[in-house]
Amino acid sequence: MASFLSNSISFISSFVTFVVPDGVPGATAVRRPKELEVHWTEPGQPNGIITQYNLTLDGQVVYSGTSNNFTIQGLWAYTEYALQLTACTRIGCAQGPVVRIRTGELPPEGVKAPEVLVRGRTEVEVSWEVPTILNGSIVRYEILFATSDVLSAYVSKFNATPNVFNTVIGNLTAGTLYYVRVRPFTGGGGTFSNATQVTTHEDVPDDIPAPIVVADSPYALSVIMLPPDKPNGVITRYELYQDSITDPVLNVTQLTNHTARGFAPYSRHTFRVRACTAQGCAYGALAVAFTQEIAPNGTVTLSTNIRNATAVNARWTRVAVPNGRLFYNLMVYGRFIVQGSVELETEERVETAISVEEAEKDFIYNGLLPYTTYTFWVNASNSVGFVLSNNVTNSTPEGGKLLCTVSSSRHVEVIKSDVKPFLRKKIWPVLDAKISASRGPE
Repeated sequence: MASFLSNSISFISSFVTFVVPDGVPGATAVRRPKELEVHWTEPGQPNGIITQYNLTLDGQVVYSGTSNNFTIQGLWAYTEYALQLTACTRIGCAQGPVVRIRTGELPPEGVKAPEVLVRGRTEVEVSWEVPTILNGSIVRYEILFATSDVLSAYVSKFNATPNVFNTVIGNLTAGTLYYVRVRPFTGGGGTFSNATQVTTHEDVPDDIPAPIVVADSPYALSVIMLPPDKPNGVITRYELYQDSITDPVLNVTQLTNHTARGFAPYSRHTFRVRACTAQGCAYGALAVAFTQEIAPNGTVTLSTNIRNATAVNARWTRVAVPNGRLFYNLMVYGRFIVQGSVELETEERVETAISVEEAEKDFIYNGLLPYTTYTFWVNASNSVGFVLSNNVTNSTPEGGKLLCTVSSSRHVEVIKSDVKPFLRKKIWPVLDAKISASRGPE
C-alpha cells in the first residue's frame, strides 16, 4: 500500500511540472524617450493554453492580459527600468528573466548660460557646466558666438568633448559686443543655453574702406563715407581728408556725406577717411576720382612728311587744355583698297590711321597707295567734344616694286606694277605682266 501511494505522488508531481509553462522569454522593447513599446513571444514550451501574461515594471504589475505587446507610458527619459514577464496556464504560472531596458534620449534640460571672461582685445575665455537634467549621455558641447541675439546669427566657434568645460576663443574683433551660448548634445539632440553678453576691449579701427566718390559735374564731387569693417569699439570721430591738404575738410561724430566744389574740369582728386575710437585713430584706403569732362580748349597743329610710296610721317602739337581724357586721331582722306577685294579695287574714304593719347612726337603710318594724293588732319577728342587741326595735303611718289608670291614649293608668281595704267584706270596695283617661273609640273 505504501509503495502504491509513493508512486502516485511521484506521478502527480511530474504531471504538475509538465503543465506549468517552460521557457518564458524575456521582454523586448522599442525605446522612446518617455515610453517603452514592449513585445514578447509565447514560451518555448507553453505546456497548455496560456490564459494570462503579467508584465511588471520595477516589480509593479503594469499589464495583465493575453496580448503579446503593451506600451508603457509616462516614463523618465534615458532611465533604466527592469521588465519581467510571467506566463500562466490553468495549472500555474512561470516567470521569465528580468530584462533591463533604458528609455530613449532627449535633448538636455537645465542648461546654464556660460561664464565668459574678457582676456584682451580679441580673446575671451568661456566656461560651462553639466546640464542639471541630462536626458541622455552627453556626446559634445558646442560654443557659439553672435553679434546679435538671434539664433540664426550664431556661429559655432568650438566643439568640446564631454569632459571639457572651458576654452579660450580668439580671433575676435576688438571693442565688439558678443552674445555667447553653449549647446550640449545627447543622442536626442542639443539644447541652447541662454546668452551671456561680453564686450572685448577696444582698439583703433581697422579695415576702413575708401569712400565712394561720384562726379556731380565738371566742378564738384560727392563723397560718401563708409563705416570701418572692424570698428574695434565705439567710433567717436570721423575725419575726411582731401588731396594733400593737411587738415581735414570734414570732422564729424557720425557718418555723413560731403560735397567738394571749386574744381577744374577732369581734375584728379584723392579722398581718405580717418576713424577714431577712445584707443586712437586709423586712416582708411585712398579713393581717386576725376570731375566730369568738358570739351577740349585749344588748337592742334599738324605737320606731315611723305616717307615713301606707302608711308607718311606725322607730328602734331598738344591741346593746351584737354578738359578730359584726350585721344589724338590722325585722319586720312584719299583712295584705299576696298576691304576684302580680290581684284584689289579702290575707293575714296576716310581712314583713322592712328589713335593715341600722345602728342609732340613722330608717328609713322604705313597704309597709303603709291602715286596718290591724301589729305591729313587730327581730331583731338574726349567724351564731350573735339578740336580739329589744320588740313595737310600730300601726294605719294610712284611705286615700282615687284610683288612676289610663293604659291608652292615649286612655283613663284611675280607681279609688276606700272604707274601709267594705274592713272588711267584708277586702280592699284594693275597687273600688266605676270611672269610665272616653274621648275616643272607639280
